[in-house]
Amino acid sequence: MEVLLGEKLDMDVAKGVHFQNVWNFYPNLSDTGEYRFDTTSTLSVRLNSRLSLNTGLTDLYLTNPIPGSKSNDVTLITGVAYTF
Repeated sequence: MEVLLGEKLDMDVAKGVHFQNVWNFYPNLSDTGEYRFDTTSTLSVRLNSRLSLNTGLTDLYLTNPIPGSKSNDVTLITGVAYTF
């Protein structure tokens, strides 16, 4: 059995700059001391009315992964967005 704790932050840092963060924490109630969490942060910068630059960071963590797997997985994503 697990419990879900989390937060979500969604804000405009400046005109044309948007930041979003989502964090979830799952402590294991059946096996105390074990937990997992995931967090995702994204930043979007609008260059003009149609074009924006985006970047994101995702971190997934598990205290007790299956054998042969890593306990932490971090991903960095970047991109360009075009609005029609």
